[in-house]
Amino acid sequence: MDKRTLMAVVLALAVYYLWMTWVSANEVPVVAPDPVAQTVPSVAASTGVAPVASAPVASAAIEALPLVTVPYSACGIDAELWSGGGALRGTTLADHLGHYEVQPLWSWLVGKVMGEPGSWLPYGPTPDNVRIVSSEGHLLEMGAGPLDGQAPRVAIEGQGSDRTLRGVTDQGIEVIRTLKPVQVGDHCLIEVEASWRNLGAAPWSGDLWISGHDQLPESNSRYAPAARPVALYGGEFEEFTKLDKLTGPEPREGSVSWFGLADGYFASVLVVPEGSDGRAVFLPRGQGDGVSYGVDLVHTRTLAPGERFDETYQLYIGPKSLSGLKDIRPDLSELVRLGFFGFFAKILLIALTFFHGLLGNWGWAIIALTVVVKLLFYPLTQVSFKSSQAMQDIQPELTRIKEQLKDKPEELNRRTMELFKENGVNPLGGCLPMLVQMPVWFALYAALLSSVDLYHTEFYYLRDLSVADPYMVLPAVVVALMMVQQQFVPMGNMDPVQAKMMKFMPLMFGFFFFAFPAGLVLYIFVNTVLTITQQWLIKRQYGNRKEPAAQRA
Repeated sequence: MDKRTLMAVVLALAVYYLWMTWVSANEVPVVAPDPVAQTVPSVAASTGVAPVASAPVASAAIEALPLVTVPYSACGIDAELWSGGGALRGTTLADHLGHYEVQPLWSWLVGKVMGEPGSWLPYGPTPDNVRIVSSEGHLLEMGAGPLDGQAPRVAIEGQGSDRTLRGVTDQGIEVIRTLKPVQVGDHCLIEVEASWRNLGAAPWSGDLWISGHDQLPESNSRYAPAARPVALYGGEFEEFTKLDKLTGPEPREGSVSWFGLADGYFASVLVVPEGSDGRAVFLPRGQGDGVSYGVDLVHTRTLAPGERFDETYQLYIGPKSLSGLKDIRPDLSELVRLGFFGFFAKILLIALTFFHGLLGNWGWAIIALTVVVKLLFYPLTQVSFKSSQAMQDIQPELTRIKEQLKDKPEELNRRTMELFKENGVNPLGGCLPMLVQMPVWFALYAALLSSVDLYHTEFYYLRDLSVADPYMVLPAVVVALMMVQQQFVPMGNMDPVQAKMMKFMPLMFGFFFFAFPAGLVLYIFVNTVLTITQQWLIKRQYGNRKEPAAQRA
């Protein structure tokens, strides 16, 4: 390919990779060591009309209870229920570890030179279990009235994983949520029966809400993306990534399917029943360092005295497995965000899952996928190499034409195209194998950063294929192999500037390889080995032929 085309491709890749890299006031609770079910005798039963005095009496009785946190375990999660607002928080997954804090070798060496103490920990300290909702979270809080108001204190009733949280708002609206595990296919979810009831003697009108909020960090690492508010409404997915832009309630129109919080690999979302008329509202709560961000499901209602509004949700807290989410509810698979090349990424995930089932290891599954992709592109690579050889054969004539017609650009273009046509040369032929494989690269990159199936997958010395290689071994080997591969690229008559650019490319790509997920570098490594082998075989077949390029093509 000519110099301008090559420079355009390299510049586009550099911009893309740089963009991918860049993109990347409550009281202290008192823990109850052996929680006992709390009851509020003055709270009326959940059916029937409450007397006028019930609301203030019930509210005062609950407010008089001490603040407690009650341990809660169900469906593979360990959490706590907080009576201060009725929140489920401090939620961890028993079967999943948190992200590795990768420390590349070069980073540690620079630190030693600068006098920083400490030994090298390639993958950092052993991570704790994944924490999906922090200890300051506000998941499942319920309220009535203004959305910036606080959820009422609650009484926590029941035992084990079957719990009821009961409170009364300042407006006299009793809010109740009952939690119990349910089985949905092969998956365990927490069923949340929510109820709002008017305990007053007069009708009440306003917003009834249930929320999924947390205090979210501002920083967002490429390999440990922080959780962000998410929702699916009207069939459209939204993730509110720019928290500083969320300064007040932002309602969304459309039927809500689910909402909550999600990071790159895990999520805590409330699945809304079909036919619900609730609307999603993104909003912050609190002030200063205590502000939390999230989504509320809001119902606007008028409740007569004693009237109540009920709705049942399903709470999913766990990994964002594409197949597992589909089993629970098809539109939950929208939680797995695979980017612009999502179509290719889903195909890759299906293929990788198939090879993993055969080979039992995700690293070997990536290798098998690379071999299959290489076989599919073998004919294209063969045509590309022949076109490159033909381009080199006409390079002297092309140089002569450029010199003769350098002041006549239109004539130069015409004569150049004629020369290409006479010799069967495609100026883009040398770029085609790389260009057609770019979607595979990008799709695999997205899968490694978005699919929990590839999270914490080990392969020999690598402890996680979804993060960079801290030992820098695989990227260094790939850079060396790319330099070897250049020996099979004929550059004898190549333009000097283009030849220098070609020699510089392995180092330029190597800069990105050291930051890429190890699984993607593994794919590139195997692909490069196969490409060198293929080019060697093709060179033996076509490289020694002396007939004109037009005849060879």
